[in-house]
Amino acid sequence: MCTIFKELISEMFAQRKFRQSISIIVINLILSLSLSPVLFGQSCPICQLTGRIDSENMAGLIRSLSGEDPIDTGDSLVTINTRYAFSPQKAIATNYLMDLAASYGYSPLIHSFILTIDRPELTGVVVSSGADTVWAGSMDGDIFISSNDDGWSSFDRLTGFDGRVNELAISGGRRLWAACKAKGTGYGKIFVSDDGGITWEMKKDGSENHIYSLNTISFWDEQFGFAAGDWGSILITGDGGESWWAEFLPLPYSINGSTALGFMHYMVVTDAGYLFESIDRGNSWSSTNLTAVRLTDIDFSDEVHGVIVGAGVVFSTSDGGTTWNETAHPAELRCVEMIDSINVVAAGSGGEVWISEDGGVVWTSLENACVGTEDIWRFSLDSGGGIWTAGRNEILRVEPGWPAVEECRTYIVADTIRGSNIVFRREGMKEPEHRVVLCGHYDSINRDTDPLVCAPGADDNASGIACVLECARILSDAWLDRTVEFVLFDGEELGLVGSSAFAAEADTGAVYDALINLDMVGNDYGGTGTASLGAVEDSQDSTLAGLLLRCSEDYTLLYPLDWPYRMAHNQPTSDQLSFKEVVDMPVACIIESGYRNNPHYHNCSDLFEFVDVDYIADVARTALAAVAELAGYGLAPAADVVLHQNYPNPFSSFTRVTFEIPSEMDVRLSVHDVTGRELALLIDDRVDPDRYMYIWNGRNDAGSGLASGVYFIRLKAGGETTSVKAVILH
Repeated sequence: MCTIFKELISEMFAQRKFRQSISIIVINLILSLSLSPVLFGQSCPICQLTGRIDSENMAGLIRSLSGEDPIDTGDSLVTINTRYAFSPQKAIATNYLMDLAASYGYSPLIHSFILTIDRPELTGVVVSSGADTVWAGSMDGDIFISSNDDGWSSFDRLTGFDGRVNELAISGGRRLWAACKAKGTGYGKIFVSDDGGITWEMKKDGSENHIYSLNTISFWDEQFGFAAGDWGSILITGDGGESWWAEFLPLPYSINGSTALGFMHYMVVTDAGYLFESIDRGNSWSSTNLTAVRLTDIDFSDEVHGVIVGAGVVFSTSDGGTTWNETAHPAELRCVEMIDSINVVAAGSGGEVWISEDGGVVWTSLENACVGTEDIWRFSLDSGGGIWTAGRNEILRVEPGWPAVEECRTYIVADTIRGSNIVFRREGMKEPEHRVVLCGHYDSINRDTDPLVCAPGADDNASGIACVLECARILSDAWLDRTVEFVLFDGEELGLVGSSAFAAEADTGAVYDALINLDMVGNDYGGTGTASLGAVEDSQDSTLAGLLLRCSEDYTLLYPLDWPYRMAHNQPTSDQLSFKEVVDMPVACIIESGYRNNPHYHNCSDLFEFVDVDYIADVARTALAAVAELAGYGLAPAADVVLHQNYPNPFSSFTRVTFEIPSEMDVRLSVHDVTGRELALLIDDRVDPDRYMYIWNGRNDAGSGLASGVYFIRLKAGGETTSVKAVILH
């Protein structure tokens, strides 16, 4: 009968013009007939499970994960455009999936692992006006943060964006700015953050008017500022950075340092040894050729006292730049800041910090007290008198009190980016140590353009995740003999990183019975009318493959499984491979037919409109049926009264007591101490034949918690008495 209806559906679906209307009628018919509790006079509990697959529920999840629909984060509606492992949006997807699993009654956990460890090239640093937070930027566009709240314990990666950070600045005491060079081009970009560096908005894209790499940014006040960079590029703002207009130096030199002496008065220095000055907000510029060597930075303490530094040279002025005094310097200085008219700080090659107490003429190194091991690219002074330097992957904090300072603190910044596997379980009632794993990866990638911007991954692999979570939803209230572990892997697109870490740390106290991986199950690109199975023939995988093929034949409506990937060398490259020869269990992967022909594979066009929800639903039915069978769902209670060992044991607050009753009878479940004295009566009732579970909170009848020790849980039923030992351990 079931086969007849499946053939009828297939024939009707071949007539595309009737597809939607016929599918609704026939699917409702088959659900009411063949998925009823009785099939040919026999109980069919798994039919009831697969009949609960909700295609619309899965479609909604795929739409949310792939950016078709926004998700509600509690604070705002957010659209997930990418789940790329290094994207901040992936964390939004992680939280969304955690919340969804929790809404089904699970307690999801994060299995954290290292995605990558980089040693960033730090190129910018700035301190908050309250001297309580420090930000550093890198060539890769990463932002790191440390705060006084945690005792300046470390610098942690906060976020990242598309651009090399050349300089960081603060305007108005609160807005954080980054002057950048765009990745892959020579154009400049300006980013701003209004929330302490967590999120960034691009305020200017230099490609619009050929503004090249921006190396420096300065603000006179909250409204007036300018940025400058390669080929004489200059950007100016008068509205707090909301808009920027372009100007250019009369000569195409690269600008390395800048300062604002007023909202109309700017100075910049270049790699060709020139000083340029504008007193009309960049409309016109005068130039002075100070030297033939590279000049790197400039600063003024007031309108008359200023210092310029460069490659082995320092220039100082006390008349507003009318005349400049040249002083040789033993280091290649890259940055300078004036504290007042006579006290100056500079830094550069060799990791040394230099102090001048006469306006920039005579210099003293702090090397006896504090010296870094890396060249310093930028530094920033805090309001408390501390100096923060950044260079390569080293940050140096010179304590207040210099030049008499006796110590400093060095931070080695290792950009450790961690991934997040999501794990949750439906615990087995009879053999909880046995586990069946149903998994899929939730990260995405786009190999054609920037995955940080666009990698919707509707098919690869929001489709697989929708199947896993739909199975989890349905099994959330099911009695299972063995535990089902649901795992949503991160880092699959970077080389199975998340699943490899999970397999390497697999629970040694568990017995893994099987793993089914669902990857990219969104459409029939092979035109075979099937989904594809990957499992190695003539290995222990064959037993799992046989089960999946049988479940597919019995429970799918339109798209059964085929087994094209039988050899070890042609298995789909996905997370199931991480467990080969690491965990002793059969593994298999279900993947869409013709996945290599998918034109949207690893592309920005992998959108919801190109997935077939009917196809995905049949994959979910196959996976759900196989997992349910492996976990012992739907089995009749034992022929005799059975009391299973409580789980967990030992326990501190709660434990689960399960037992089986073969026929209607009186049942008394109680807890006793080692002398036999009854402490708690849990059940005293007449019950029907079934399997039962009781959650005991470790308390006696008076509601008091029992002390650590050995106790006995006793079941009296049908004239029989049996007990198990329970250990409370506080």
